[in-house]
Amino acid sequence: MPQRSLRQSLGEIAGYTAPPAIHSDEDVWKQVNDDGVNAVAASMSITGRQLLDVLIPEALLQTEKYRPSWIRRHALDVLIVCAVASVAALIPRAQLPQPRIPQVVARHSLAPFQPIRDQDLELSTTPRTTGAFDKVKDVVGRYPLGPVKERSVLAAADLSSGPLAEALQGRTILLLPLKLNKSKLPWGLPAALTLVVSPRSTGPEPLVLGDALVLAFAATGDPPMAYVAVKSDQVPRLAALLASSDVFVAVPAPR
Repeated sequence: MPQRSLRQSLGEIAGYTAPPAIHSDEDVWKQVNDDGVNAVAASMSITGRQLLDVLIPEALLQTEKYRPSWIRRHALDVLIVCAVASVAALIPRAQLPQPRIPQVVARHSLAPFQPIRDQDLELSTTPRTTGAFDKVKDVVGRYPLGPVKERSVLAAADLSSGPLAEALQGRTILLLPLKLNKSKLPWGLPAALTLVVSPRSTGPEPLVLGDALVLAFAATGDPPMAYVAVKSDQVPRLAALLASSDVFVAVPAPR
């Protein structure tokens, strides 16, 4: 039985169109060698995987024949290119090994909104993490926005934007609904703000919370829910008003 040509095999692939520059099997091999598998496949309106499925068996067959042609001289080279491309196509990008570099990790689990100390941290060579810190001094004094597990790499998205070691002393952290658009904040977090707790009914006087520290926003909530550190002596009055009041941001408090 006469063997099918390479172009005949390609012609059986659904959607295949023959490029104008390819007139023979030798033209196919030359184009692959010059332009690469993906570029040639695109010119044929097929995928690189489909082209490889035809090229690899043909390349193996051609290397077994003894004839001094371009295919004979270059089939093994093209086979190597095809094999490498085939392996790369089968490995998802997420599974490729990540480079290991020194990054700051937690020596033990860390509680949210507790200032991070030097003894809580160390440098460890770990797979690269986006936004990770490479200097311990850049993390000391910040606080986690959520629980941190032991040996976790610390990234900017998981921590406050600045230190608050002394500012949190003598305060209670509460989750409060704030009447504002958190996507258009004119200040970064943490921020020292003046909050006004305004009762929805007449009678009780509004409560002004001067120098309240807005630490972070919860992932969901309408109005937005914010973690706020308030002075401990303000908590009893705030607790009495909160269920029947709205909390507004007045102006940034002077620092």
